[in-house]
Amino acid sequence: MALLALDSNVFIAAWGGLEDHSDTAAKLLLSVNAGRDLAIYSTLVLAEALSFPNWRKHSGLSVGEFFDQLSNAQAHPVDTAVASLAGSLRLEYPALRLADSIHLATALNAKAAILVTNDRQLAKIAKKLIPTETLATYRP
Repeated sequence: MALLALDSNVFIAAWGGLEDHSDTAAKLLLSVNAGRDLAIYSTLVLAEALSFPNWRKHSGLSVGEFFDQLSNAQAHPVDTAVASLAGSLRLEYPALRLADSIHLATALNAKAAILVTNDRQLAKIAKKLIPTETLATYRP
């Protein structure tokens, strides 16, 4: 069983229901919750999730309740090591946005086997450093 690193947009796609690959994202989270996969995500996901307008409508839970009930997934803090690595990644890859550099740094720091994202620009850069799948190609 591989350790997956999940980008915020995986959660947002699952909650949105109307986005490209929402079904794949929802199946991925169900697979993690059932223990078929293990996952990590940056605590930044919480901040990004709170800014998503449909999360409560879709899940019926608060963001905190959702993550409290999600089994087999662990939040990793944006600590000094992650922040330093994210800064270094942005220097090396100027097209990398700050949030994306944090998600990538979290995946690398946790030694995740695969980064899963719905962001093609992040995937293009991340593939140089870690096996990466977009929701378009990932099969839970």
